[in-house]
Amino acid sequence: VPPLGLPGPDTDNPRELLRFEAIRLFQDRAVKAHPSFAMTSESAPVVAALCHDLDGLPLAIELAAARVRAFPVGHIAGALDDRFRLLVSRSRTAPARQQTLRATIDWSYDLLDGDEKLAFARLSVFSGGSSLEAARYVLDSAGLDQERLFDVLSELVDKSILTAGADAAGAPRYRMLQSLRRYGRARLSDEGQLQQAQQIHREYFVRFAEEAEPSLQHADYQVW
Repeated sequence: VPPLGLPGPDTDNPRELLRFEAIRLFQDRAVKAHPSFAMTSESAPVVAALCHDLDGLPLAIELAAARVRAFPVGHIAGALDDRFRLLVSRSRTAPARQQTLRATIDWSYDLLDGDEKLAFARLSVFSGGSSLEAARYVLDSAGLDQERLFDVLSELVDKSILTAGADAAGAPRYRMLQSLRRYGRARLSDEGQLQQAQQIHREYFVRFAEEAEPSLQHADYQVW
């Protein structure tokens, strides 16, 4: 299921927020969990920020809203750094893969082949997405066969692990939803590879900065 519609960062009016699918889903599930729940001028911006942090993912929003039964919205939003423990369903009828956010992503991860798993984990070191060149550098350093690069990136886009877009110049750019990025980093950490992946990421950007430096003194400095 693709991410639901989200409001812009400056929208904080409860009525305006409820025009967006992600906010309506949160409210609906929160009311079912706690009938006295209501979107107020105080809680509405918190709900909007929470839905943004969850990337508009329906399952994640439903699991978060169910916690309203026991916790204030502000507490739930503040606990999302540990989302894989927080977002757990108490339902005994839903399929196992839909009872926790982690289980859902585990299920998707297990459907990937070895190269796709490697790329998923390694690309999670980028916090704001990556260019094609940056992705190539990080994955080449991780041992991905460069002849498979385009196939692997295409498969991750097709499987909704990555979102493909373009930068201002039209060059390819790849992004990962926050929950998927946190999952990938957890995989790297569990496998003892996080520090190495971060080092490779750092090496790329040091080289990028060194390449950019001379151009900062010329007419095309704004591009750089």
